[in-house]
Amino acid sequence: MRITTKMVVLAAMSFAWGTPFYPQAQAASELQNHDSAFSLLIAAFAEVQTSLIENDYQARQQAAASIQDYQARQHVMNLARQERELRLRKLNRQLAELSAAYVHSRQSDAQKNGDHPPAKVDIQDAQKKLNRFVIIGTATIQTNQDTEEERR
Repeated sequence: MRITTKMVVLAAMSFAWGTPFYPQAQAASELQNHDSAFSLLIAAFAEVQTSLIENDYQARQQAAASIQDYQARQHVMNLARQERELRLRKLNRQLAELSAAYVHSRQSDAQKNGDHPPAKVDIQDAQKKLNRFVIIGTATIQTNQDTEEERR
């Protein structure tokens, strides 16, 4: 099985604006960079997973369209719709849990290391940035299963 993924070039994180003379400013800027990176990661994860869910849903719809019996076709399409809705709900729950874990981690670090600004995870802003990224190529990852199939 070949897994093809699009390689996305992510903009390099900006350097901290603070100087060694202002360690608090540097730490705050670094935390903002972490927040931005996490937001981009979550947005990219959500986009990829949503795309996979939609592709599976479309494949099931196409397969259901070939069923001759109207009742059976409607039943299969309804099941596909329900599966899609459940997977999207699960994805939204996973995203919320990941965000909550990140925010909790930041709060825990703030308690250990002193006062830091609160985490700011902005998924909408990250999605806008992600839409501006340019896809520069594709990569194919060959799995062990592919190698075995080619030997046969």
